[in-house]
Amino acid sequence: MKREEGRRLYLEVSTPTKSLFRGFVNSVNVPIEDGMLGILPGHINTLARITPGILWARSENKLLVFFISEGFMEIVKDRVFIISEDAEIAEKLEEEGLEKEKKELQERLLQAQSISEKEEIRRSLLLNNLKIKALQFFKTSTYSTK
Repeated sequence: MKREEGRRLYLEVSTPTKSLFRGFVNSVNVPIEDGMLGILPGHINTLARITPGILWARSENKLLVFFISEGFMEIVKDRVFIISEDAEIAEKLEEEGLEKEKKELQERLLQAQSISEKEEIRRSLLLNNLKIKALQFFKTSTYSTK
């Protein structure tokens, strides 16, 4: 199937409590259980489980980068719907606050007594690190806006 010139994807990224983005993009990359899934117009209808990671989408003149945690993705006729337990727009994340949170979590991990407490803190550290990576990915992107 030949990709039609000018076709775009409608992307919607949300959590149970907020909508982060609704609009048209050229492509989307989503972390799923089997790796990264690249989506272009004309993609087959799909339902997939999202894993924590970095979601990015390209529009005509902008790179959109999101941190996302667990969730689901559905693709139906060039519409991509992302619902995630937690998600943030990378551009709005504050590196200083994330680094401070990371140090606090590392200290809490050293002091944690129970296995369940340690697992909860490790999960929080993983998500914190993914937020930092999403912000760094956004900052270091060489995507041209021309």
